Parts: sequence; structure tokens; C-alpha cells
Amino acid sequence: MIAIRKSWCIVALSALLACSTGTPYAQVAAQLPTLAPGYGRIMVYMTTNTEAPTFHPDIAIDGKQVGKIGSGTFFHMDVPVGLHQVGIFTDEHLAGFGNQGVTDPVSLEVMSGTTSYVQVGVLVTVGMVKVVLTPESTADAQRDLSNLYQVAPVPQ
Repeated sequence: MIAIRKSWCIVALSALLACSTGTPYAQVAAQLPTLAPGYGRIMVYMTTNTEAPTFHPDIAIDGKQVGKIGSGTFFHMDVPVGLHQVGIFTDEHLAGFGNQGVTDPVSLEVMSGTTSYVQVGVLVTVGMVKVVLTPESTADAQRDLSNLYQVAPVPQ
């Protein structure tokens, strides 16, 4: 039993260290360009408080793959104003976890010059992993993002 606990601790620590290789949020936020007229920003993030820290779901905005998110990371995309859907890119079978449950996308009304936030969570049940997407308030997202690192979005 002790050996199993040590193994899980090593896996968890490795996952956390792997996630902290990007640029810290504070540095990214200070260098973000001003949004062009008619554009808003969508910030997608996953805290380290997740049930499957080594699972990195593919994120889609309006059905197009835009990035892979992992524990302790975030990325952003600038999008035209209007209604946008944030979801996951695929519901494929995942050998390490069994099946991936259906993830309901979230709809965001993106306004000019503003940032909308979506937190990604992962829940694990017997034989299944489920990604949960939650729109977040600016205050809660800023608090969460302060400890996260940027990952690059998928090139468009």
C-alpha cells in the first residue's frame, strides 16, 4: 500500500512540474496586446485542483480545435464579438481512463474589449473521465489564473 501511495505521489508531482514550464500568468497579462475593435478575448484555464492531472483535453471554440489544456495551465484566443461556444474537440475512447463522458459546451457572449473566462475541470469515475466546462467571473478567474502558466494555443 505504501508503494502505491509513493507511486501516485511521484506521478502527481511529475504532472505538476510538467505543467509549470510555460510563462506565468502575471507576465503574460502584463504583455497582452490591446484588443482590436470588434474583438474580445476568451481565456481557458485548468487549475491544479483536478482529479486527473495527467489528462489534457483538447479544447474547441466554435467547433475548431484551439488548444490542449493541462493541470495548472491556461491559454487565450481573441475572437470577434458575438456568441461563441467553448467545448472539447473530441469524445474519443481514452485507453488510460476508459471512456470519455459527453461534455456539454458552454456559450459565451463575447463583448468588444472584454475577456470571458472558462474553467476546465476533470472528474474521474469508474471507467470514465468527464470534462466539465464552467464560465467564471472575472474576479474568480483572476484569482485562479494568478498561479497558472501559459500553454500555446493551436496555430490557426
